[in-house]
Amino acid sequence: MNTNRILLDRIHHMDINNLMIKINEQPQKLKESKKENKKLQKKYNKLEENRIKIQEQTAILEAEIKRAEEEETKIQDELKVAKQEIFYRFCEERIIKVDIEYMSIGKQEVFDDFTHWFTKNHGNNRPKGQELYEFLNKKIGAYKKKGWWGYKISYGNVEPIVYANIIE
Repeated sequence: MNTNRILLDRIHHMDINNLMIKINEQPQKLKESKKENKKLQKKYNKLEENRIKIQEQTAILEAEIKRAEEEETKIQDELKVAKQEIFYRFCEERIIKVDIEYMSIGKQEVFDDFTHWFTKNHGNNRPKGQELYEFLNKKIGAYKKKGWWGYKISYGNVEPIVYANIIE
């Protein structure tokens, strides 16, 4: 029994010693923990500052993108209006209605004349033929059976030169 008691006293004494060591280490661990917390807080604050800056820059970029898209839409609308005006002028100057029902103009004839007319009046950067055809469909009627029937191109006082196949 005595041995048990001695053993218990030793264990108790060791536990107390271990506890005392741990208690003595606690201020140092607390100090290290506070130091680590300060480092982490600084990192967090820096990350938060960067997040806010990125958020602000993103908002600025989104606003710039929106303005650019609005400007692009405006330019596209102005371009469309300009093309429509060009097509309208071309039609006023070059396309005439005729009383002869069997007379028509084809796409190639219209496009060739438009290309010549556009180059002469506006330079080289002409609209696409498909855009011209869509305009003509709205203005003078649908393209049917390879032509716009009841219309012809006015070449002024000069009729176009038509080359026939001559067999010798």
